[in-house]
Amino acid sequence: MFMKGIECPEVKPKAMMNLALTLQKKAEKMAAGGNLESAKEFAMEAGNLLDTAKPLFDDLLQSGSSGDEDKRYASQFGPLRVQCYRVMGSVYVSRKSLATQNEATYNSNPNAFAIFHTPPRLA
Repeated sequence: MFMKGIECPEVKPKAMMNLALTLQKKAEKMAAGGNLESAKEFAMEAGNLLDTAKPLFDDLLQSGSSGDEDKRYASQFGPLRVQCYRVMGSVYVSRKSLATQNEATYNSNPNAFAIFHTPPRLA
């Protein structure tokens, strides 16, 4: 269902966020069950979806055509992205390769932690 939504420009960012949430929850379950490789893949895919949806939400919010629901979805980007990083962190710690985690995080997305360093938008 979310895959169909990704094909529709009007709901694409919301569908991406919903799919990312679903994948992130699967990653948590896989990690808890000891299937670290699957957990890593689900968490990375969720993170990639979120990173793709973020600029779409930014454009939507800047255009002024967004509603309260769009704002609510956009506000969930940070917390959901952090959850993906937590799953990835637990996978790498479980595999005893914390140095690999840091390198992979920064190499895959140099702006990975930009959500913590961006100044707040003033209305």
